[in-house]
Amino acid sequence: MQTDDGRNVPYAAFIAPALLAVAAMNGAIYGSTWNVFFKMQFAKLYEGMLATSLGPLDVALAEISLALARGLLYATGFLLVMQALPLWHGVELVRALTTGQVDAGLLWHVLYYLVMIAFGLVLTTRRLRALFLD
Repeated sequence: MQTDDGRNVPYAAFIAPALLAVAAMNGAIYGSTWNVFFKMQFAKLYEGMLATSLGPLDVALAEISLALARGLLYATGFLLVMQALPLWHGVELVRALTTGQVDAGLLWHVLYYLVMIAFGLVLTTRRLRALFLD
């Protein structure tokens, strides 16, 4: 992919910021639409809040803050998933194999899978032992 000024950018670096923004935006929109609708129509939560010393400004600020916090949480979750879960490592491996750009840097991705396999085997063995042998 090329930027507007003609620089080549890897596809993942090009698309990841857009996906991150979408994840954050979806979290904030969900929190400020469906949740508010449910709280207003079915839970009648706002009626209870406004019957206290809270005013409409307090409720609005709290809802907006919650929506922003949810967006931040979704964006953080997206970043963690993008960096830590097996999909990213698999995509990097397949991309390198299909483009012929195989180098020593791919060993990091292979090592990640080996560690995950070993960790999974230990957890599975312990769980099976606890279920069937103890």
